[in-house]
Amino acid sequence: MDPRLRRKNIREMWTRTVLGLAAVVAVCLVVYVVLLATSNEREPPAVQVMDHIDAGLNDGCYLIAEDTTRPEAAAEVRARPSPLEMVTGEIPNGTRLEVGSVRASFVRVTAPREGWMERRYTRRVCE
Repeated sequence: MDPRLRRKNIREMWTRTVLGLAAVVAVCLVVYVVLLATSNEREPPAVQVMDHIDAGLNDGCYLIAEDTTRPEAAAEVRARPSPLEMVTGEIPNGTRLEVGSVRASFVRVTAPREGWMERRYTRRVCE
């Protein structure tokens, strides 16, 4: 076999091998990124506004669950303060809430069920 032809064949073989390995690494990287992005154990994205709000609950007022979009149903409780977070339960409309803290768009509820509720599904009641 001609030495030049042999070197050319070897060079082509190594080129195909390196390109094949690069393709495998690229596919593995894409799979890793997709799995990382869809993992349930990963922390949710940061909520835009994390400031705690007084909400006037120190004035003898309290919050009740009130989902006006589903009057006969219940308000959803989530694991973390994000509208994309998994729903862990529901609190019937009209139920008085024990509040841990209030944020711009979420309320941390400690009773009757622990979790986070969207603030728009609560109503402030004063006696």
